[in-house]
Amino acid sequence: MQKLKNQNRREFIEGAAFSAAGLMVVPRHVKGGIPAMSNFEYASKLTEITLLGVLSLRLGGQKVYWDSKEMKATGLPEADIFIREPVRKGWGMA
Repeated sequence: MQKLKNQNRREFIEGAAFSAAGLMVVPRHVKGGIPAMSNFEYASKLTEITLLGVLSLRLGGQKVYWDSKEMKATGLPEADIFIREPVRKGWGMA
């Protein structure tokens, strides 16, 4: 467990050092070396599942059947307002 803690800390320090120095140096985890502990492939799926739980709670505990390709809740049009909130004036993409 100590090795994992140290690896995570090292990844953080490497990333922070590169950012603070403003260097365009790619950390060793991005170069195809050992996988980073902050694996985005895993983290993105975990985040999606967590947000679907929050969506279900906002809809009163309804079951949510999720189409990840379309990013829509199947058969729940009332969920759309939570999935794609309206963009406030002045905050749109150019």
